[in-house]
Amino acid sequence: MIRAVALFAAVLAVPAQDDTPNPFRPFDREAFVKAIQAAGATDAQVQRFHAQAAEESAGAAAEELLRAVFPKYAAALAELEGADPRGVLSLAALIAESQQPHVRAHARYWLGRAFLDVDDPEGAVEVFTEYLRHDRNVSPFDGEVVFFYGSALARVPEREAAAGVLREFVQLFPDAPERYRASAAQLIAELESKINPLHEIADTMGGVERRIRKTDTGEETQRRQEDVIAKLQKIIEQVEEMEKQSSGGGGGN
Repeated sequence: MIRAVALFAAVLAVPAQDDTPNPFRPFDREAFVKAIQAAGATDAQVQRFHAQAAEESAGAAAEELLRAVFPKYAAALAELEGADPRGVLSLAALIAESQQPHVRAHARYWLGRAFLDVDDPEGAVEVFTEYLRHDRNVSPFDGEVVFFYGSALARVPEREAAAGVLREFVQLFPDAPERYRASAAQLIAELESKINPLHEIADTMGGVERRIRKTDTGEETQRRQEDVIAKLQKIIEQVEEMEKQSSGGGGGN
C-alpha cells in the first residue's frame, strides 16, 4: 500500500515508499482480555466484554471494561464527561504514570478529543502524534485516531498534510464507521478544492490567535504572523493594480 504523505509515515515510523505493509493491525481481543485479566478483571466482566463487543462494538466494550478495572481511569473520564477541567489534567497524569498500555492508549485518545472540543487542534495533533508513535495496535480506536488526527491538522490549518492523512484513513480503515469515512471524504474534497485567499488568511490567523492565547509567541507563531501579513499585502497590491487598470480603461473610452 502506498504511503500517501511523508509526514504520516514519519509519525508512524515507517518508510514512505510503495508497498509498505499496513502499520496497523486488527484489534486483538484475546490479547486485550488476557492483559486486563492480569490486571484484575473478573470472569463476569470479561463475559460482559465479549457480549458487548458482539452487540455494540469492540471500542465500547473495551472502554467499559477499562473503566471497570482501573478506578483512576474511570475517575478521569467521569471528570472529563462532567465538564470538570481537572479531567484533562487527570488524563495527562494517567498517561505519564500508567504502565498499562491499553489505559495509556485510551487516555491519549480521549485527551486528543478533549483538545479538539476546546478548539485546540495544535494540542490534539501533539496528543494523537504520541498515540500513533507509541500506542497504536493495542486499542480498537486506531482508525478514529487517524481520522481525528487528520481533522486536527485541517483545523491548524495544515491542508496538504491533513488531506494526505485523511486519504490514508480511507485506505487503511475500509471497515471504519460510515460516519467517519463520509466525513473524511467530504473533508478531503474541501481541502483539495481551491480556497479563497481571504479564507486561507482567516484560517491562519485563527491558528495564530490560539497560539497567542496560550502565550506561545515563539518563532513558529511569528512566522505565521509574518506569512499572514505578506499574503494580505499581496492581495492589497492585486486590488490596487486592478483598480488602476479599471481606472485607466474607463478614461480611454
